[in-house]
Amino acid sequence: MNISFSPLCQDDVLDSRAEADEINPLSPIDCDDARRNIQSDVTANTRSSECTRNASVNIHAFTRRSTVSPLPASYVLIPILGTIPAGTPWGQCQEDDGCIGVDISSIGIPNNARTFAVRVCGESMVGAGILDKDVVILEFKSPYDGAVVAALVDGEMTLKRYFLRSGRPFLKAENPRFRAIVPARELVVQGVMVALVRRT
Repeated sequence: MNISFSPLCQDDVLDSRAEADEINPLSPIDCDDARRNIQSDVTANTRSSECTRNASVNIHAFTRRSTVSPLPASYVLIPILGTIPAGTPWGQCQEDDGCIGVDISSIGIPNNARTFAVRVCGESMVGAGILDKDVVILEFKSPYDGAVVAALVDGEMTLKRYFLRSGRPFLKAENPRFRAIVPARELVVQGVMVALVRRT
């Protein structure tokens, strides 16, 4: 049986910050909405002739003129790479599902971390406070004992706690209705959870 750590879609992932031990609820933002709002504010606060002459807008000058408060430098958009089952593992699903806005300073994510997000489907992790339709933010790094991880188990994706016993890894749910998963051939950890985002 092979055990490995394999980051997924690294070229599509934003450099942001990670390394948070606590799960923190955050407020999500839609990438397209954010882009439209910024463009709308720029149009409202910048003369049309000036926009015509300049291919790009000086954001710093805009924020000085605008009554709209600028976003903090620690605010980043993290890509959501599809849905992950918190239940019975299913085939790997990597797809562009938009992105989520996070003030990374609020969860202590360092500058050099590489992160991505997935949307949860299922109830196997409810004991850890991870509910259906939550979005979890994960970092590309090797797992530690007890970490919540996104993993490929014999080719199927799941979100579970990672444990290593006598040199053998297994994944455990946080719901007594679900059994532990012992890989028959291969376990590939693709990311370690560092934060949770829930729409309220």
